[in-house]
Amino acid sequence: MEMIYRAFFFVASMALLMVFALPLVLLARLFMRRHERKYMMWEWRLLYLRSLCPFAMTSLLFVIPRISHYYYMLLNRLGFAMQGVGGMVFHWSDIFRRRITATTAFKGCSVIWVAGMAILLLHLALTQRNLRKYFAKAGEIGENIYESPAIELPVQLGVFRKRLYLPKGYQTGETTWLLRHMESRKMEPVRRFLVVFITVVYWFNPVMWLYYFFWNRDNEIWCDEKVMTQVSDRFRQKYAQGILNFRKRQTYRKDEAGNLAEKKSPNIYCFLTIFERNPEGRAKRMMYQKWYASGGALSAYGCLLATCALLFFLSPLQRVWMEDSKSASRKGEKTAEKLFEDGKNQVIAKGSTQSPNGLNRVIQLEMGEGEKDGSGGGYDGKFSLVMYDDVKNKIDSMDMDEVFSKSVMKSYHFSEGYELAIGDYNGDSIQEIILGQKQALTEAEFGKLFEGDKDKPKIQDSQVCQCTLVNVEEKELKVLQEGITSVSLEKDREESVKFAAADGVEGVFSVPMGSKEQYYQWNKDQAAYEPKNYTKEDVEKLKEQSEDGGDPQAQGEAKDHTLAKEDGGTAIMVSTKRDSTSSEEIQSVTLSPRGSQVQFTDVKGYYCDLLWVPAMGEDANRYAQLIYNGTKSRTFVIYDTQRKTAYYSQEDGTENLGKLFQQFHENDIAFSENSAAIYSLKEKNNDTLKIEFSAEAEGGVTVKGSYEYNVLEKKSANLSFTRAVNNGESTAAPTVEPE
Repeated sequence: MEMIYRAFFFVASMALLMVFALPLVLLARLFMRRHERKYMMWEWRLLYLRSLCPFAMTSLLFVIPRISHYYYMLLNRLGFAMQGVGGMVFHWSDIFRRRITATTAFKGCSVIWVAGMAILLLHLALTQRNLRKYFAKAGEIGENIYESPAIELPVQLGVFRKRLYLPKGYQTGETTWLLRHMESRKMEPVRRFLVVFITVVYWFNPVMWLYYFFWNRDNEIWCDEKVMTQVSDRFRQKYAQGILNFRKRQTYRKDEAGNLAEKKSPNIYCFLTIFERNPEGRAKRMMYQKWYASGGALSAYGCLLATCALLFFLSPLQRVWMEDSKSASRKGEKTAEKLFEDGKNQVIAKGSTQSPNGLNRVIQLEMGEGEKDGSGGGYDGKFSLVMYDDVKNKIDSMDMDEVFSKSVMKSYHFSEGYELAIGDYNGDSIQEIILGQKQALTEAEFGKLFEGDKDKPKIQDSQVCQCTLVNVEEKELKVLQEGITSVSLEKDREESVKFAAADGVEGVFSVPMGSKEQYYQWNKDQAAYEPKNYTKEDVEKLKEQSEDGGDPQAQGEAKDHTLAKEDGGTAIMVSTKRDSTSSEEIQSVTLSPRGSQVQFTDVKGYYCDLLWVPAMGEDANRYAQLIYNGTKSRTFVIYDTQRKTAYYSQEDGTENLGKLFQQFHENDIAFSENSAAIYSLKEKNNDTLKIEFSAEAEGGVTVKGSYEYNVLEKKSANLSFTRAVNNGESTAAPTVEPE
């Protein structure tokens, strides 16, 4: 299945590229409307080759760089991710050689894509077979030429073994024109097979069906033109009349009185079938169209070369030009760059990255005014962040006063050996630069950072840093967010650090906050990072959800979980909503949501699973079990979907479990108010439930066991359990009955 996901992503990438090629196709058809159609057919060859060729995929998009950015942005939001690919720009081979992850929605679309291709191919095969049966009784009148009374227009079938079927009663003159026309189609079955195959692969893209429609029209006219090469006007008139006779025979027949009457033709349409289309338009073109002379041919060749360059060579040529310019620039450099030459524009740090469109960018931290600390502590003065292309052309710059606009500092400090930290932390395919400055706080200001924290570090042992994130846009540097505070216990820590991105979770990173970590999560709606009181366990949970195809940033996303009846209807629906930790909080439970529904809103917790309770006979697919994490326990509720009632609800806590142990005189087992427990339904036998449990008792004791509960009688029986204490020893208690 993984290969199907890879193939679908590749096809989806090319399909999106074909959409962007639509304006080019329309312009080419408009430009060459008075040229011979052979030039336009070459345009189609280039376009269909582009749809299969993965090399230089975005060559066309380099005309408008912003479109290239949108193209990659759309691809990165399809739900398919490749591990180890920095930023949003990737090479086509990455699709097939890197480890991948895909969302459930993307996997579903991949299966639908394969199913759609299978259905279309089956339709083609069945239609071809039916057509051969339809023409089985046709009489042979020549080599691979047949005559059939069942059709009213010529039809050609076959790819490698071609057969021509003529309507019965065709005159010799009409047959002559037809045979000449069909002779011009010698290689069309192969061309048509390839075009149909590509269209089937891209069946979900409506633009490809539009291309197929245009290709058919241009192909018919091209075949006419091949017959009409260097012939007289009289010959053109006869040929045009022969084409019109196709339409006449297709539309009318003679009734018993000898009058013309309208008739209906049998459905012979198939993608691989060759038959006459658009006879009126073709006849008019043959009669009245005047093609351009040799000068027109030159313009057509120029159009073809431009199309070829746009589709295949614009991106490679641009890269070659950039490399040549880069080499020339290096040859023109007489001396290497020196730090602190005349105290102007000195490079303190340097890093390389890419723009949103995938172009190389060089980021430099430059010092305009100031001095170097003689003790080797770094540089003090005024700095700017500057962006260049890879041939040293300056694109944009930003003063530190703009980077730290909320600060009152007039001079800034950067350590010697300082390194720029660059990365895409929010997953928007735009690289971000992290810049920070050490900050001196008062005792009161420092205390506010750790308000309510018992493990607050000492201010004299800490280094506070205020950080700013700067986006590397296509043509500018832009502040994304200021005021991210880190508190490090390493006194010599530099002003800028690479945030610790949460492994496997997009849009989440952490910064040191004393002995702990402060997490930040990207909020797409606010376009800002929000501080989160996550623990490492919360981050692991986000990672698991991300690996399962969920969106860890989809806060507020609503989702419905359902079980289906035997007749296909919905028996039960659990509605959930993601909270800030991306857990699915239960909103409501609805029985028969598509009919006379009954809704419950008393379940408080987070969704785990929804499944049928195993049962036999008339109880099969009747009782539904909702498993959820409550405030104290993992527990469950059983619903009777026929009576539309809550059949049984297991407690969220250990209060009733404690009473159960007292009922069986196991008084040495007691539970506190905050004791955690896990309950699960082992089996259901009529109205008796066997419930398993694992709970924390007082005194560091863990009890595991099971008991039976009769729902109608509301009585418990057959309690059996084991206990384990802190030293790991466990003892088993016999099954006991209440007195």
